[in-house]
Amino acid sequence: MGASVAWYVVAPVYADGLAVVARQLLPSLEGTPGTRYGADGSRVQAYRPVRLPGEGRARDRVDTIWAASASFGLPFFVALVLATPGWSVGVRIRSLAVGLIALSLIQVATMVVTGEYWQQTPIRRPDGSLFYLPSHSPLRWQVSAALYNFAEIMGKGFFSLLVFLALVVLLRPSEVRARPNESCPCGSGRKFKRCCAQRVRC
Repeated sequence: MGASVAWYVVAPVYADGLAVVARQLLPSLEGTPGTRYGADGSRVQAYRPVRLPGEGRARDRVDTIWAASASFGLPFFVALVLATPGWSVGVRIRSLAVGLIALSLIQVATMVVTGEYWQQTPIRRPDGSLFYLPSHSPLRWQVSAALYNFAEIMGKGFFSLLVFLALVVLLRPSEVRARPNESCPCGSGRKFKRCCAQRVRC
């Protein structure tokens, strides 16, 4: 609950950061001249100027390429790390730092895929026919649609869980390498041989 409330507060700032990344990264992949990227609250949006046949002037097509409301994997990961029993404060801080960096890179990759997906998706004209942006390619549309649907349906919580499990595997052995008479890394205050070493032997 606390992680979700914190995410509600932090998400607009996070979206601003992703918008800065989008402005630097996405123009190299963008096929629509004049496309702009910006944060609107807790969303990152692409503003693509589109001129439909028969229209005198271009109008912006606004595509949401990242939304905090759909990115529950970040607060989910934080909640997992904070709720994991037996981790010291130091281990939790390292886990949060490494995990949030990894998940932020995944968020950037998801944003790139979403931007490409919306760029390849046609616009339905008032007469029902489809209008494709100049950069449209059937192959790119199929690939970006497959990646986009994976990220939307499965990727949100899946990547968070995957990063968390990787940290459990990577960080747990380093905790267990304590000497028998040293204080236990779990923070209980007891010696390692009288605390977690017994569970490890079991």
